[in-house]
Amino acid sequence: MSASGGLTLTLVSNATAYNLLALIQAVTGYANTHPTVRELTLVGGLGNAAAVIYVGGADVSTSNFGVSLIANQSTTYRSGLNDISMAEKWLVSGGNDVDVNVSWLIY
Repeated sequence: MSASGGLTLTLVSNATAYNLLALIQAVTGYANTHPTVRELTLVGGLGNAAAVIYVGGADVSTSNFGVSLIANQSTTYRSGLNDISMAEKWLVSGGNDVDVNVSWLIY
């Protein structure tokens, strides 16, 4: 049995670190969102212009990150198990009101 989900999240404040799982739970109102997934894809929103999204751990910042995304650029994390933790992914934007499209797959 597999399940998938996806939504667009808005990073409201410039240089503020947002926890991916907490954002998903806040937007969906579903506190029991599965915290680990087999595949996770993040895509910079088309309307982001020059704003960059920085992805990393709890210490992510505009100068300390694992991946940076511009508009319509994506990164995908894949695993053979459901062990990609959305709680360990943090996002920071280089501007205000920056969108990131998130999709995930659970087996």
